[in-house]
Amino acid sequence: MSEKTLTGALLIVGPLLGVLGWMVLGPDGLNVVTQKYALIMGFFGGALMIGGFNGVKDRMGDGPGLSFARLAIVLMIIGIAGNTVEAAHIMIGSDAVVAQAGGALSTGLMMFGFAVLGIAFVLHQNLNTLLSLFFIIVGLWGAVCCAIWYETNSLIYFAYIGSMVAALGLGIVTIRSKE
Repeated sequence: MSEKTLTGALLIVGPLLGVLGWMVLGPDGLNVVTQKYALIMGFFGGALMIGGFNGVKDRMGDGPGLSFARLAIVLMIIGIAGNTVEAAHIMIGSDAVVAQAGGALSTGLMMFGFAVLGIAFVLHQNLNTLLSLFFIIVGLWGAVCCAIWYETNSLIYFAYIGSMVAALGLGIVTIRSKE
């Protein structure tokens, strides 16, 4: 399997696993065991997606967007680590306020990382401009939603679904690329 195919596969499998874990199996009201599996699946989906983004960053070469792509990956790694803390607090039945605060901050970092990655794509001009702008819009919308309405408004789901669609689109474009 080539590096290009692996990167694309990570960007396709990661979001699908994340959607299955966080949005399908993970809604409130399910039994505790199912929620634990859902959180683990969601985490691994996010980790695979970040791995795919790192592969895209490595394929960028020494272009003008590389520094932004590196920053985006760092923000996303910190964000996924915070999501792990949020999931751990949920799993052990800890204080919900602590889990929500950690989740808002970590998800906001992940979403801001999406926006920064979109800026990297725009600067580097190695990706369709509409997909690059979609990364920026989804990332900024998600960061704003996390700062204002993380647990009180369902508008964050536009950012969740948008980030998954953006990653899937990037995965498909990566696999279909000629290089």
